[in-house]
Amino acid sequence: MTNEISREALFNEIKTARERRKAPDLSKVVIRNIDLSGQDLLGVNLQGADLQGCMLQGVNLEGANLKGANLQGADLQGADLQGANLEGADLQGAQVAGANLLGSNLQKSNLAQTNLQGANLQGVNLEKATLLGVILLEADLQGANLQGQDLQRLDLKQTKLQKSNLSGANLSGLDLSQVDLSGVILRGANLEDVKLQYVNLEGADLTKATSLFSSQPIRLKRADLSGANLRAAQLQEADLSGTELSGVQLGRANLQKANLSGVNLQEVDLTEANLQGATLKEVNLMQVNLEKANLQGVNLQDASLPGAQLQQADLQGSNLQGANLQAVNLAGGNLQGVNLSEANLQAANLLGADLQAANLQGANLLEADLRGTCLKEAKCNEQTQWPERFDPSLVRGMKR
Repeated sequence: MTNEISREALFNEIKTARERRKAPDLSKVVIRNIDLSGQDLLGVNLQGADLQGCMLQGVNLEGANLKGANLQGADLQGADLQGANLEGADLQGAQVAGANLLGSNLQKSNLAQTNLQGANLQGVNLEKATLLGVILLEADLQGANLQGQDLQRLDLKQTKLQKSNLSGANLSGLDLSQVDLSGVILRGANLEDVKLQYVNLEGADLTKATSLFSSQPIRLKRADLSGANLRAAQLQEADLSGTELSGVQLGRANLQKANLSGVNLQEVDLTEANLQGATLKEVNLMQVNLEKANLQGVNLQDASLPGAQLQQADLQGSNLQGANLQAVNLAGGNLQGVNLSEANLQAANLLGADLQAANLQGANLLEADLRGTCLKEAKCNEQTQWPERFDPSLVRGMKR
C-alpha cells in the first residue's frame, strides 16, 4: 500500500491543516512527477516523502522538513529552501541551480550529479553528504560545513568558500589559485600538491585537527603558496618544508613550532609574525621583513639574513651561531641571551638593541651601529671584531 495522492488532494491537505493552524503533515506521501512550481509549501512536513521528478521551480519550502525525502531528478531551480531540513535526502541528479538553501541541513544527503550552480549554500551543513559529480560553479558556500569531505575531483575555482569548515577535507591536487579562502578552517586538511598561488588565506586555520585520542596535522607537501595572502593565519606546528612560499604575506601569522626547513622565504613579509620555537634550518631569509616578529628560542644557526628587517624583533634565547646578519636592521630588538658566536654582524644596525648576556665570541661587528646598545654581561673574546674606535672595556659588566 502506498501513500500516493493527487495534486488536488495535496493542496486540500495543506489548506485544511492551515485552517486549523497546524503545520501540514505530508510525511511519506508519494507525489511523483507533479508540477508544483511556484507553490507555497512553507513549513510543510515532507519527511520521507517521494517527490521524484517533481517540478518545484520557485517553490517556497522555507523551513520545510524534507528529511529522508526522495527528490531524485526533481527541478528545484530558484526554490526557497532556507532553513529546510534535508538530512539524508536523495537529490541525485536534481536541478537546484539558483536555489536558496541558506542555513539548511544537507548532512548525509545524496548530491551526486546534482546541479547547484549559483545556489546560496551559506552556512549549510554538508558533513557526510555524497558530493560525487556535484556542480558547484558560482555557488555560495560561505560558512558551510564541509568537514571531512573528499573534494579533490570538484571544480571549486568559482565557488565562494570564505569562513567555511574544511577540517580534514581532501583537496589534494586541486587548482585553487586566486581563490578567496579567508577565514577558512583547514585543520588537518590534505593540501598536498594543491596550487594556492595568490590565494587569499587571511585568518585561515591551518593547524592540526585534534580529537580525544588522536591528532591529524595539515598536509602541505609540495603545495604552491607563492604570492598567497596568509596574514594572521594559524599555522602552529604546520610542516611547511618543501612548500613554495616566495612572495607570501605572513604578517601577524602564528607559526609557533612550525617546520620551515629548507624553505625560501626571500623577501617574504613576516611582520609581527609569531615564530616562537619554529624550525628555520637552512632557510633563506634574505631581505625578509621580520619587524616586531617573535623569534624567541628559534634555531637560526648558519641562516642567511642579509638585508633583513628585524627592528624591534624578539630574538631572546635564539641561536644565531654563524648566521649571516650583514647589514641587518636589528634596531631596538630583544637579543638577550642570544648565541651570536661566529655570526657576521658587519654594518648591522643594533641601535638601542638589548644584547644582555649575548654570546658575541668570534662575532664580526665591524662597522655595526652600537649606539645605545645594551651589552651588559655579553660574552666576547679576542676573536670578536669591534667597530673602529669602539672600546669594549668601557661597557660595564661585559665579559671577555
